[in-house]
Amino acid sequence: MEPEVKKQRIEYIDLMKGFCIIVVVAMHCNLYTNVDLIDTWVSNFRMPLYFFLSGLFFKKYSGFTEFLVHKVNKVLIPYFFFSWIPYCALSFLFTSNFTNPLFWLFAPIMTYNGVLWFLKSLFIAHLFFYLFVHLTQKTSEALKVVILFIITLVNVIVVSYAKNFAFMEGYYFITYSFFSAVMSLPFMYVANIIMRHHLLNKEMTKRQEILLIISSLAIALVSAQHSVWFNIASFGDHFIFMYISALSSIFALLIICRWLTKLPYVSYVGRYSLIVLGTHFAYLTIIRHYVNWPPYIEFVIILILMPPSIWFFKKFFPYFTAQKELIKYKQ
Repeated sequence: MEPEVKKQRIEYIDLMKGFCIIVVVAMHCNLYTNVDLIDTWVSNFRMPLYFFLSGLFFKKYSGFTEFLVHKVNKVLIPYFFFSWIPYCALSFLFTSNFTNPLFWLFAPIMTYNGVLWFLKSLFIAHLFFYLFVHLTQKTSEALKVVILFIITLVNVIVVSYAKNFAFMEGYYFITYSFFSAVMSLPFMYVANIIMRHHLLNKEMTKRQEILLIISSLAIALVSAQHSVWFNIASFGDHFIFMYISALSSIFALLIICRWLTKLPYVSYVGRYSLIVLGTHFAYLTIIRHYVNWPPYIEFVIILILMPPSIWFFKKFFPYFTAQKELIKYKQ
C-alpha cells in the first residue's frame, strides 16, 4: 500500500500546481482581473500556494553545499535560462536592443520575462528557510511561530519605509524579491509541519471535508486583503489577514485536489509548471504585438501552446529546465 499512497500524493500535488499555474496564466491574460472580488481573493493565495508547495518537499540534504547545488539546478539555472532565451528572441523580433551586448546581458531579468521574479524570490526563500530550520532545530514550535511573526512584522515595516527612498526604486528587482522571500517563510513553515507530522495522510469523512472546504473558503473571502502583490512586495493593509486568507484557500484546494487526484491536462502542466511559467508570457508578448484579442482567446491559445512547449523544452533543454542536474554534487 505504501507505493500507492506515495504516488497519489504526488499526483494531487501536481494537480494543485496545475491549478495554480493556470490561474497565473489567466491573470496575465487579464481574464478575471476586472472582477474585484475574485481578483482580490485569488491574489491572496496565488503565489503563496507556490511557496507552500515548495515547503512540502523541503530537505536539508547532507548539508548546505548539497542543498545549494540542488536549488541552483532546480531554481536558479531555469531562472536565468528563461530570462535570456525569450528575451533574445523577443528583442531580435521587436527591438534594437539585441545589438547591444551589455543590454542583452543585464536587461532580461527586468524586461520581457518579468514573471520570473518568482523563481528569484523562491531561491532566496529556500536559503532563508534553510537558515531558519538550522538555527531553530532545538526550538519549540510555539517559539518558532513567535520568531516568524517578528521576522514578518519587521519585514513589513522595513518595506513600508524602504519604498519611500528613491534609490530603492532603482533596485526594485532585487529588493522586492528579497522582501517577498521573507514573507513566504510562514507558508513554507506550515507546509513543513504538515509533512513532518504526516498530516497529508490523515483521513477525514466526506462530511468533515465538505465542512472544512466551505468554512475555509468563507474565511478566505472574508479575510482577503486588497493590494496583495508579492512581485512588488505589497502584502495588504493587514498582513496577518493575508496569511489567514491564503492558508484557508490552500487548505480548501488541498482537500479538493485529494478528491480529484488527477486531471490529465491540469496535472500535466502542473508537473511542468516551471516551463509554463518560463514561456507563457513570451507567447503573450508576441500575440499582443500583432493582434488585440479578447482575454479569453489569449488564454485558450496559451493553454493550447503549453503541451508542445513542455515537450520541446523537456527534450532539448533538460539541464536548463530542472529536468536533469546541470551541476553535479560530489560529496
